[in-house]
This record gives sequence, C-alpha cells and structure tokens, in this order.
Amino acid sequence: MKDIHIQITGIHDEDDFVKEGIDKAVESFVQKAGELFKKCDPCEQSLDVVVKSYNVSGGNDKRSKYSVHTRLQTPIGLIVSESSGFGKLLGIVQECLNKLERELKQKHDKTISK
Repeated sequence: MKDIHIQITGIHDEDDFVKEGIDKAVESFVQKAGELFKKCDPCEQSLDVVVKSYNVSGGNDKRSKYSVHTRLQTPIGLIVSESSGFGKLLGIVQECLNKLERELKQKHDKTISK
C-alpha cells in the first residue's frame, strides 16, 4: 500500500498534539495493511477517516462526543468501520482503526483461502 491516498477530515479544530497522534496512528495502520498487499498489482487504494464532533451539554457539563468512520478501498474490496464515544479523540480513532484492521485481516484471509 505504498501509493495509498489518505484523507482525514473533521480534525481542523483539534490541537496539534491530537492531529499528530492521529497522523501517526493512521501511518502505523497503513504500514500494517501494506504488509498484506505486498504482492498485489498496484491499484487505486484509499483510506478515508472522517471525524465528527458533537457538543453535548448537561447541566454545567459541556463535553464532546466524537464519531469516527473509516473507509478503506483495497484490491479485495471496500472495508469500513466506525467508533464513537465521549473522551479522547485519539483513543476513538485508534479503536476505529483497530476494528478496520480486524475486518481487513478477516476479509484478506477469506480471499486467500479461496
């Protein structure tokens, strides 16, 4: 997955520390995913990470809820995952990427065993 197009949207309001953490998590995922497709012919591959935040007010408490959706286009098809929750955005992104990795491995293993 050397020539993968990566697009991350919805993090423009986050601080630089969070943005860098998300970039590193995505890079790590792409490296792991690339191991599965070393021997594939080059094809159009892309990873989209979409982050949405919702401000939730309850009494004196203002918290943000995050929703993260990923879409990975690979030689074996489209693979998607999503995660959401309150708390640290980086943790929610990592959870979503972990789900995506599990789905990718399952689909890859099924394709290889055919």
